[in-house]
Amino acid sequence: MAVSMVPLGGVLVRTIENSSKEIDAASERGIEDLRQEIAKQELRLGFDMQQARIAQELAIAHRITNAETVEIEEFYDKSGSAQAGVGLSEGSFNLGLRGDGKSVVKRVYKFTGHSVPNIDAALPRLEEAKDQKPEDAA
Repeated sequence: MAVSMVPLGGVLVRTIENSSKEIDAASERGIEDLRQEIAKQELRLGFDMQQARIAQELAIAHRITNAETVEIEEFYDKSGSAQAGVGLSEGSFNLGLRGDGKSVVKRVYKFTGHSVPNIDAALPRLEEAKDQKPEDAA
């Protein structure tokens, strides 16, 4: 897929190139500079990911506002497991606990139509409204 086909593809490529150059420069200065640069880029990445989530939610909200019909399906899966164990041998006693859990949420959006009328449909209604005289409210 060409970079030009991806929204903001050029920005992404330049950001990755700059990040790589900064890492290379920091690695030449030593391990401590490299660690600092990595920490700085991880902070930047976290901020950028949060901004991307916000932009995605705003885009979805905009599409919901402009769609004629919207179907949203949500799927939730919460699961977990736990284990406990006891071990006894000559002179030793072992006790172990282990647990894990996961939560999966998936949303599927289906948009149909466009609630904003096209200009060909809106113009005749505007002309009719302009030609009508306001009724007296008396």
